[in-house]
Amino acid sequence: MDRLTSHRCNFSDDYPSVATDKSRDEAASDANKPTPESTSEVDKEIRADRKRVVFLGRFPAQKEVGGVTTFTYGVANENKDILDSVVDFYPAQHKIVPKGVAAKFITGSLPVRILRLLLFHLKANTLFHHNYSTVRGLLPLLIFPQLWGTKWMLTLHNGDLQEAYDELGILRRAIVRRVLKRFDVVGSISEKQDEFYSRFSIRERYRVSPFVKAAYKEAVSSEADDDGLTTFLIAGFPTHIYRHLETIDVFRELWQSGRRFKLTVCLYGYDTDGIENQIREAVGCCPFATLQSHLDATEFQEVLKKSDVYVRMNAVDSYGLIVAEAITLGVTAIATDVCARYPGTLLIGKDDFALLRHAIVSILHQEDVREVLSVAMDDQAPVSFRSLYKFHSEYRRAG
Repeated sequence: MDRLTSHRCNFSDDYPSVATDKSRDEAASDANKPTPESTSEVDKEIRADRKRVVFLGRFPAQKEVGGVTTFTYGVANENKDILDSVVDFYPAQHKIVPKGVAAKFITGSLPVRILRLLLFHLKANTLFHHNYSTVRGLLPLLIFPQLWGTKWMLTLHNGDLQEAYDELGILRRAIVRRVLKRFDVVGSISEKQDEFYSRFSIRERYRVSPFVKAAYKEAVSSEADDDGLTTFLIAGFPTHIYRHLETIDVFRELWQSGRRFKLTVCLYGYDTDGIENQIREAVGCCPFATLQSHLDATEFQEVLKKSDVYVRMNAVDSYGLIVAEAITLGVTAIATDVCARYPGTLLIGKDDFALLRHAIVSILHQEDVREVLSVAMDDQAPVSFRSLYKFHSEYRRAG
C-alpha cells in the first residue's frame, strides 16, 4: 500500500508560504512575506494593530459528538487569545464553550439567523473564518458584504466536496462557484479537497488539520473490565459510508469461528439513510457487542480510552478526528486509506474486509499488525490555524 501522498503546498511552522496556483511574479512577491525568524516577536505577543479575527462555527451541545463541533471547541480553546469572538449560528440547548472564549450565539429562525449573520459581517478590518460541513453552507454567503480590509477564510469538513457540489442544481452550483472565488484563504483538510478547490480562483490554499491536539488529554489510564478480552470500537453516523453493517459482519464471523473479544458500537448524528434500526438489530444479534448512542464528548472519550482498537472502515472520509484522538489516547486505530490520516494510523483499503479480518486475527494473537497493514506517515506537516490567524490578521504596507 502506497504511503500517503504529500500536499503540493509548502509550509513553515509559524508562517505559511504559499505555492499553489501562482505565477512566478506572485511567488516572488511571497518571498517578502514574514518568516519565522523575522517575526519571532510576533509569536510571543499578539500585535495590537491587527484585524479582528472572528471564527464562525458550531460549539458542541450536550449529548452531541461531531467533527465540526469538536473542531470548533478545540480551535476556540487553543486560540482564545487571538480570536476576538466565536460565533455559533446553530441553535441548541446546553452548548459547551471553553472557559475564557468570547462566544456569541445567533438564534431565531433560519432566515432571521442568516440576516443577523449578514449584519455581523458589516465590520471592516476583520478576518472571518467560516466553517461548514459541505458546500451547501456557502449558499447564503452570496448576499453577504465584504467591507474594506476584511478577509474571508474557509474550512469545509466533508470529505467528498465534489460529490456534494455535483448534487446541486445548476443555479446553486453557479452560486457556490461565485462564493468560493470571494474567499481569500482556504484550508484543505485532504488532498481530495484540494483537488476540488484547485478548480476555483482562490488566492491562497493551505493544507490544514482539523485535529487540535490541545483539545484532548494525553493517554490516561482508565479503569477497564479486567477480563482479558480485546475491546474493539466502531463509531459514527448511522449512514452507509461508515460501513457499520459490513464491519459488524466481520466480527460476527470471527466470533462464530471461535475467537473471543468485545465490540462497542457508538452511534451519533442523524439517521439520514434510514439504517439505524438495522444496525441496532445487528448489534442485538451479537452477544459480544454493545451499543451506545448520543454520548457527549466526555462520555465518548471514556469509551474510547477503554477500547484497545478503533476501527473506521469509511467509504468516504475527510480526515477522521476520532482516529487522531484514538492515537493520542494510546488506542490502536485502523482506518481506510480514502484520505490523509493522522500519523500512526494503520491503513486499509475501503473494501478490503478480508484484510480487516486478517488484521483483527493478528491483533487477537498479539502479533505485530504492522506486518499486515501499512502505517500513515507524517509526509506533510499541516499549517496551524494559529499561524494562519496571525499572518492574515496583520496589517501590511502595500507595495
